[in-house]
Amino acid sequence: KRFIRKDEVEVETKRFEAARKKALTEISGIREGIHSVVKEEVASIFGSHIMILNDPKLIEEIREKISSKRYTPEYAVSRVFRKVIKAFQEIQDAYFSQRVNDFYDIQKRLLRNLLGQKAENLSKLDRKVVIVAHDLSPSQTATLDKSMVVGFATDAGGATSHPAILANALGIPAIVGL
Repeated sequence: KRFIRKDEVEVETKRFEAARKKALTEISGIREGIHSVVKEEVASIFGSHIMILNDPKLIEEIREKISSKRYTPEYAVSRVFRKVIKAFQEIQDAYFSQRVNDFYDIQKRLLRNLLGQKAENLSKLDRKVVIVAHDLSPSQTATLDKSMVVGFATDAGGATSHPAILANALGIPAIVGL
C-alpha cells in the first residue's frame, strides 16, 4: 500500500498507460503466435484479455485511484483487480470461477510491466520436461514449447479453464484440478 504526491499523479498515470500498452502488445504477440497453431476460438482467449485491458470502466477506475486517492499505479491495479476477482469468485458457476485465472494473468502482467520485471519464460527449455505447478496462466500455457513440454499437472484449474483448453489445442497432455 503506497501513495504518491499530488504532483506525481500525471507521471504515474502515464506510467500506468505505458504498462497497459506494453501488456496489450505482449498479449497481441501471444495471440498472433498461437493463432497460427490453434483454431480461432482458442486464440480468442487472448482477444478477451485485450478486451479486459481496453475496458473503459476498468481503466477509469484505476486512473481514479491514482488521481483521487493518490495510489501508486501498482497499488491501484492490485485493488481494482482484487475487487473484480472477488466478484468472479462469488459467482457459483464453474465456468465463471475458471475466468479468475485470466484476471490474475492480466494483473500479473500489468504489475510486472509497472515494476520493469522480466516475464517468466517457459518457451525456451533445453530438455524435455513435465511441468508440475500450482497453476499455469493462460499466457504461460500458450507460450510453452510443445516440443519440450511433454505434459503438465496443476493443482488449480478445471476442464473449462483456459490452460486446459490451450493444452488440449496444443496437443500437450495435461492434468488440472489436482
